[in-house]
Amino acid sequence: MQYKFGIFAILTALSATAVNAVKEAVGQPQGNPIHTPGLNHIVEAGKAYDITWTPTSEGTISFVLLRGPGDAVRPIGVIVESIANSGHYTWTPGTDLEDDVTHYGLQLIQDDTGYFQYSTQFGISNKNPTPADDSAAKKAEEDKKAADEVAKAEADKKAAEDKAADDKAAADKASADNNGSKTDSTGSGSAAPSDAATSHDEKKTPNQQSQEEEKKKVPSSHSSQEGSANQRQGSPSSSGSSDSSSSGDSKKEKEKDSSGGGLLF
Repeated sequence: MQYKFGIFAILTALSATAVNAVKEAVGQPQGNPIHTPGLNHIVEAGKAYDITWTPTSEGTISFVLLRGPGDAVRPIGVIVESIANSGHYTWTPGTDLEDDVTHYGLQLIQDDTGYFQYSTQFGISNKNPTPADDSAAKKAEEDKKAADEVAKAEADKKAAEDKAADDKAAADKASADNNGSKTDSTGSGSAAPSDAATSHDEKKTPNQQSQEEEKKKVPSSHSSQEGSANQRQGSPSSSGSSDSSSSGDSKKEKEKDSSGGGLLF
């Protein structure tokens, strides 16, 4: 079996295959020889075609479609992934593949080890290629858009929750400040009269304060005056008693003088 792929083509295919999410090919081509399509065989696009090979390994395998000259081949798509290594697979080439009689090839890769094998170069006949089916790309774009919308919705929800928490904290603080203000206002109101009285007293002159003190003593002075008046009202009887006593004493003295006057001569 002839191989038309050079070392450069192998290395290029290995690196590009890894990008296509297939097991990275390693080493040199070995085992699982591919029989069809054979060298310069023409495969018709859009029609089923049997790929055949001789299984020489265990486990599953994958097929990659290659295109290019032998010294610059590159992978252009994954034909199938992780199928049984049965030696047979029915492939229908896409109608978007370009018409080319010789620059296509296959790469068989063992999924567990990365060991691989090439087919010979073959051609694909496609006189009226159709545009590539971009449904997968559209779906990927739609999925990304949906994921972005979900992420935005989550971000908006979190922002709304944060704002609600901030508003509640602000409302609680305002309520606490309002309650504290009412308490201070009540305490200040009860102390106001005393403070006002003190302030009024402080504005009085010493003379005014002295006069007020004198006014406070008026009842005591008035009582004293009433007592004096009462004493004055009782003085006539007291004087009468004194006069009567004096008159009696004078009479006694006269009687004494009358009775004892002879004793002096």
